[in-house]
Amino acid sequence: MARDRFSDLERVYDALKVAKVDIDSLPQKLDFVKYGQWKEGNGPAFSVTMPDLNGEKEVGIIAFGLVATNAAAKKLVTMSGRSHTFWTGLAQKAKFGVEETVTDYFKDGSFVSAKAHVGVKATGVEKTSHITGRKYKKTVNAAYTIPVGQTASDKYFQELVNSLLEETTLQQYVISISPEQFRRD
Repeated sequence: MARDRFSDLERVYDALKVAKVDIDSLPQKLDFVKYGQWKEGNGPAFSVTMPDLNGEKEVGIIAFGLVATNAAAKKLVTMSGRSHTFWTGLAQKAKFGVEETVTDYFKDGSFVSAKAHVGVKATGVEKTSHITGRKYKKTVNAAYTIPVGQTASDKYFQELVNSLLEETTLQQYVISISPEQFRRD
């Protein structure tokens, strides 16, 4: 079972609040004090910079939950221009089941495509948290989200997951894949 981010600090913070301890009366170098100050909005200010997404690009996929020969299976989805540029540079881009020619693909508001979240592995650069002051190793640099769909060889979602994770040219990336959804809006 995965732990939530800062769960240990959150438990200490909650215990201090129940005991009605003033965070500012504690030594300021403790990481849970820094966390408490950040949580209350009194911590150091820092800005998060997001990369430019370069707009959106429409692409087509074939949904896993439908028969590939059915016209309703051809879904028109979008991806960021930044992710599209990354995807077009991949040697094994065909493994994702994304089509750039979208003339017979249709937008479906109740459909959310399966997505591959691809992160470029880092060498373990040591960083310092702005929130707690703790040291940690950053293991992923840039990350991209790419829609995925059926391919000629991978008709089922789990087949595509296995195919992407076994591909040796993609092992320089951290890849996680979320399934598609059909929603009732």
